[in-house]
Amino acid sequence: MKNLKLVHILTDISAERERVSISHLKDVSNHGIQYIQQINIPYTGDEYLSITPITGGDPKNYKPGHWGAFQSFKKAVLNNFTDDIDGLILCECDCILDITPEMFCQLSQRASEFCEKHQIKYFSFGDTTVGGTLQSYPHGEPDTEYPEFQITTKIILAHCVLLPRHARDYFLRAYQEFSWESPDVWLNEAVWRTGVSSHAIMKKPVAFQHPGFSLIDNTWKEVQ
Repeated sequence: MKNLKLVHILTDISAERERVSISHLKDVSNHGIQYIQQINIPYTGDEYLSITPITGGDPKNYKPGHWGAFQSFKKAVLNNFTDDIDGLILCECDCILDITPEMFCQLSQRASEFCEKHQIKYFSFGDTTVGGTLQSYPHGEPDTEYPEFQITTKIILAHCVLLPRHARDYFLRAYQEFSWESPDVWLNEAVWRTGVSSHAIMKKPVAFQHPGFSLIDNTWKEVQ
């Protein structure tokens, strides 16, 4: 069995969306995945305005929440991706599942095996569409041993993602060397820079976003 760790990136655990998200995820600890809560203080500064994002965009087009989200993911990886685990699962504060925690743990084991087999660096349990439009296109031939997964060249959102052990050193180095971006954009860009197709997704997503107020861009978010 793979040794997996899940870091739940939280901000206000009294908010409904975070309370519901915790209720969906905390019980993974009863089925073989270590569950850790990382509670962050919302960022309100302007440091990011003087730092060009990894994608080269104008930092003035971003908000404090984008910088805060990036720093929260970076902290989760640097503090928790220890060399004794086989994979690190990162979940945002509004992540909810449409399967039981036990089923999610079983699926995570298979996802970790799939990533190891195909040398996938970045895996998502979440959605593949935005507004009904497909964003994560299939790449390569299906794997009949793991029919529930698909290699792709792009992952959207980052509310429930897995970074496998063989990618640990790369991500630890990338977080130290590369500039910042929104977590989902940064993760895609970091993997693209390896020059290989190292993304994978669920053919049928099992993780979604609970509706609520987003601290990243100060808007109300509905389920995709």
